[in-house]
Amino acid sequence: MANDNNYIGKQIGNYRIVEEIANGSFGGVYRGVHIYLTKRVVAIKVLHRAYLGSQKDRDNFLQEAQLLEMLKHPYILPIYDVGIEDGIPYFVVEYAPNGSLRDHLHEHFPHPMPVDMTLTALTQIGQALSHAHQQNIIHRDLKPENILFNSRGDALLADFGIAVLLSTPRTTPVNIIGSPLYMAPEQFDGMISKRSDQYALACIAYEMVTARNPFLAPDAVSMALKHKTEKPIAPTQINTYLPLPVERAILKALSKERSDRYPDVPTFIAALHMFPSQKTKEQWLDEGKTLLDSEHYQEALVAYERALQIDPNFADAYDARGDACCCLNRFQEALAAFERAIQLDPTYAHAYEGKGNILYNLKRYQEALLAYERAIQLDS
Repeated sequence: MANDNNYIGKQIGNYRIVEEIANGSFGGVYRGVHIYLTKRVVAIKVLHRAYLGSQKDRDNFLQEAQLLEMLKHPYILPIYDVGIEDGIPYFVVEYAPNGSLRDHLHEHFPHPMPVDMTLTALTQIGQALSHAHQQNIIHRDLKPENILFNSRGDALLADFGIAVLLSTPRTTPVNIIGSPLYMAPEQFDGMISKRSDQYALACIAYEMVTARNPFLAPDAVSMALKHKTEKPIAPTQINTYLPLPVERAILKALSKERSDRYPDVPTFIAALHMFPSQKTKEQWLDEGKTLLDSEHYQEALVAYERALQIDPNFADAYDARGDACCCLNRFQEALAAFERAIQLDPTYAHAYEGKGNILYNLKRYQEALLAYERAIQLDS
């Protein structure tokens, strides 16, 4: 392993490196396959060689592995192993095949992410954060790149590389480090608390429901000023379909003063879910179909999501959602929606037909044929 770019095909521990997943300033992340259990695929994080001469940097790298081991939680990226290969520290974690939240945001851009998908991911990450906060650990680098999705589609909080342990119950002085797009005002002054992570999560929530950041600036100094002094544009001015209680929850969590935010992350997450529906699920479904017929596909998706918020087991809404996602060329989402409709109602012929159409578009012809045949059987 002569250099950082020469790991492909090499062996680290019991794993052979297959490809690079990401390359940060501190370390690289690679996809690896177990040399004996060849179906076991993992992600391997390796410290860059430039930092090998610093004992502090090596210790900090291994500290992340220790934190992951300590913070075992369903929505925190699990660690499998840690070691040193040819003097280079590494650790092995679960491979998240469904990409990062950044990938999902890019997939939906320029549209916001669906509200139900947004609230599900935020709830899972909120639970992960709350678990870390209960042990006085502050992540302090929350951003879409550090939220991954596993094979089940669950969100996983990752990259505790600059996480810190609170030295006092309220705030702790730290070096000014993080991602400026998502940093709380106090973080630019070298102070953090659990509510700093809440602010960062609110920045992510804002981006998910509007497809834009609450603040943009050309440099970190200008960004700090905006976080400290400017009010973000109200999300409903950008996404008129967003429920007002969701907007209020996000804006409160984005308060400049820590004391004006929610007391903790679970309270913020609960507030995101506190909105009533004045329409029935059938009315939302009908509204979505009207929007779909007029080629307002993204707006139709929002209507279907509102129906699913009322009844998460509404097969008709999943089927209609599959149609809308198909019109938007979001075939994987469409496939998942049709499959969920079939799971809820195994006699749903239209869902099988929709599934067949998606599989055909994905060039999975044999599977498409089976879906079509099942649709014909149910219709006859």
